[in-house]
Amino acid sequence: MFTCLKPLEDQFPVAVTSKYTIFRSLGRGACGEVYQVFERESCQQYAMKVVQKKSFSFPTRNGLCNRVQSEVEILKKLNH
Repeated sequence: MFTCLKPLEDQFPVAVTSKYTIFRSLGRGACGEVYQVFERESCQQYAMKVVQKKSFSFPTRNGLCNRVQSEVEILKKLNH
């Protein structure tokens, strides 16, 4: 399943690609990009947000770190 997606998966760590098939990019924002992924074991569909490290490389970005952490906490609580 999804055998033609290898080039996209080469952009991610094995820890991610061993569990998920990266299908396509859904969108890009100020901090990173969101991908449609499928869990390999169950074929369950998910959205995976990849936050770019360079977004956090400046001391003035502390507020950004807090917003991203808040988003993570909110998304953990959602059943979506």
